Amino acid sequence: MEVKLNLSEEQVNNLAAAVVEQMVRDGVAMVEPERAAPYSVTEAAVALSVSEDTVRRYVEAGKLRRVKGMSRVLIPVGEVKRYQEGG
Repeated sequence: MEVKLNLSEEQVNNLAAAVVEQMVRDGVAMVEPERAAPYSVTEAAVALSVSEDTVRRYVEAGKLRRVKGMSRVLIPVGEVKRYQEGG
């Protein structure tokens, strides 16, 4: 059986959201909550698939911003997302 649909981008997005919602309700999918806490160097390294030293170099070079006023290096969530998206 073959089904062809002519859907707009908005319709596709709405359909995808509805499918995910139903899968969550049925217990066949889980949605991770949005992260709020900044990343440690180790967590950022894992999220970015690089070494901890690379994360530190990115911070020193200004490629990744850090939380200011802390002795410990923490990377804001938005910075990790930005870099993951090609930042």
